[in-house]
Amino acid sequence: MKGERVNKYWTRVNNPKTPRNLIHRLTHPVTHEMMTRSDKMSELTRDYHDNLQKEGLLQPTIEPRLSAIQEALGAIPETQKLNDPHLSPLSSELTYVALESALQLLKLGSAAGPDGLPYELWRHLHCKHQLDTKAQTPSFDVINCLRTVLNDIQEHGVDIQTQFTLGWMCPI
Repeated sequence: MKGERVNKYWTRVNNPKTPRNLIHRLTHPVTHEMMTRSDKMSELTRDYHDNLQKEGLLQPTIEPRLSAIQEALGAIPETQKLNDPHLSPLSSELTYVALESALQLLKLGSAAGPDGLPYELWRHLHCKHQLDTKAQTPSFDVINCLRTVLNDIQEHGVDIQTQFTLGWMCPI
C-alpha cells in the first residue's frame, strides 16, 4: 500500500543505496587511546561537534545581551510599534483549545523542536490522555501543563540569570 502512494517510503525505495564508510576505531584527541566501542565513539564525535559549535564564541553575560535587546528594540520605527501592546491578541493568555488545535496542526515527520522532543511525542501524550480520560483513569494532561508553563512565562518572564546558569538562552 505504501508503494502505491507518494510518501516518504515511495520516494526513498528506489534511491540508490550508497555504501557506508565504516569507522572501526577512533583515537581520543587527549589520551590518544584507541576507541572501538560504538557508544564511546559516538560520544567522542558528539563532543567534538558540540565543541566545534562553541569554538570562538564568547561566554554570554547578562549586560551585553540586555543592551543588544534594547538596541534592537530601539531600531524599530515608531510607525511599526503598537500603540497599546496590552490590546494585542498576543498579550492574552493561551487557551487550552488554542494549544490543542496548534498541536493538531503540527507537521509530522519534521525535525524535533528546541527541546529535542519530536512533535509526535506531544501528540501521543495528548491522545493517551484523551483515552485515559474516557476510561476514567488518572492521566497526565500535557496540553494543560504546556498552557500553565507558557502562561507563567508570559506573565512573569524568564529569569535571565537562570538561563545563563543552565547554559541555554531563550528570548525574553
